[in-house]
Amino acid sequence: MDVGLEGKVALVTGAGSGIGRAIASTLAQDGVHVVASDLNRATAESTIADLNGSGRCSALELDVTSFDNAQSAVKSVVDQYGRLDILVNCAGAWRINLFVDSKPEDWEFEIGVNLMGTINCTRAALDPMIAQDGGKIVCVASDAGRVGE
Repeated sequence: MDVGLEGKVALVTGAGSGIGRAIASTLAQDGVHVVASDLNRATAESTIADLNGSGRCSALELDVTSFDNAQSAVKSVVDQYGRLDILVNCAGAWRINLFVDSKPEDWEFEIGVNLMGTINCTRAALDPMIAQDGGKIVCVASDAGRVGE
């Protein structure tokens, strides 16, 4: 079924594993030019290798906690493909422990990736999307944010 994504360009954060990897794969199967990004470049490259040539896809190392890194990543996508049509904020991380056992550095880490990562990448994507008069931003979040630990 054609869902109208053929030829679009997507940046998927957290695409090195899990849900991000599945999203990258699904988008590529729909003809999207996927840039799979992850903090670990090797896992992003593994995702691209598994796509078996579906569309023009590439891998990118991206630390979503850094606004400068997010801006550079978006610029790289636009330089390579000429546009950015879709941003999927899927990077997520947590430290597995009970809240009562957690420390401020745990909170800073989780907020840095899960909240600020989404904000950094969204803000970085806005300029090219506004300039091209459109784009889509999808944010994936854990139910743990609603129900807690």
